[in-house]
Amino acid sequence: MALAGESPDTDAYDANLCANAQRLVAGTPSADVEVITGEGNGFHTIQMDINVEQRRLVVAASALTAEIDGDTVLVGAACKMVNAERVADTLQVKPARAPLTCGDINKLTYEYVFDSLSLEEQRRYRNEGAALRFAPDYVAESGGEWLPLSIDKHIEAVSDADGDVEYLQISAPSVRVPWDPQTREFYQGTQHCKLISATAMRRWMTAGAFDGSTVLFPPTKQPCYAPSAESSPAGSCMFWFAPAQSMFCKDYTGAEWTADSARQECSKRHASPAALKAASSRYEGAGGDYREAACSERPDAAPLGSTCVFHCNAPDESLWRQSGDSPMAGAAAMTRACDLFIE
Repeated sequence: MALAGESPDTDAYDANLCANAQRLVAGTPSADVEVITGEGNGFHTIQMDINVEQRRLVVAASALTAEIDGDTVLVGAACKMVNAERVADTLQVKPARAPLTCGDINKLTYEYVFDSLSLEEQRRYRNEGAALRFAPDYVAESGGEWLPLSIDKHIEAVSDADGDVEYLQISAPSVRVPWDPQTREFYQGTQHCKLISATAMRRWMTAGAFDGSTVLFPPTKQPCYAPSAESSPAGSCMFWFAPAQSMFCKDYTGAEWTADSARQECSKRHASPAALKAASSRYEGAGGDYREAACSERPDAAPLGSTCVFHCNAPDESLWRQSGDSPMAGAAAMTRACDLFIE
């Protein structure tokens, strides 16, 4: 922790937010952690893992930013991590201490920032500011549901008798999937967190807590009423998605997609359940079936069922269309995962 009166190096702290979170979640403070980053749909395809040969934990991270007063501010991070049970089983180690929740990690960030305030800033915030309180995590039912969740939706302003904000209550969006040492699927043994940055907390403790001149975490998503397009000029991809136990045809409808970028994204998918098994159930596969035609023009995709719209109206928007007659096992979770679900 920083000493009171020191200026916190929030940039360095925030740059290592997901790496440090992974150590805390795994209960192994000295673990070597590699961080891979993804932007846009890239974050849908990169995954947490364990490199057994190098005894390294791999965490997938995505920066959460917002435009505040004309500046792009890092307000948080989304971290896909492996959990303590998976680390212990895969690397044959015992955790040094109990693993932490996502909310616990937010508390540590809060303490780091508070300790680094000057004594006068600490006194003013404690006596005059709206406090931050940390409730239990909001635990999503699947990674697909967790992906589109916005932190601001899980921050509640609690007012006093006069109607003034007394404190903010924060529930960190998380998802936890137990580890099965027998099946060892890529999506098992995971804990994902959406965390608030030290930068955002410092802005709150020195400004927003007193006059509302800045919010703790600005809204990062706009409501979605319809996708930007119904078909894809950049082609489509047929692939098997294990968590939903279903085949999907993906239309690349966003304006930034090209045939080359769509083909590259499709190349990381699994073409079938057999292909997933051949890849030892790892997330990244040998490739789905990419074609230049849209899903509606592909005979192999028919019949098309429900549609999930991801990154609605964004440059990297895509439509996941269920393919085939069989109902998908994860239908309820997929509904919660979408920006918009179309039956």
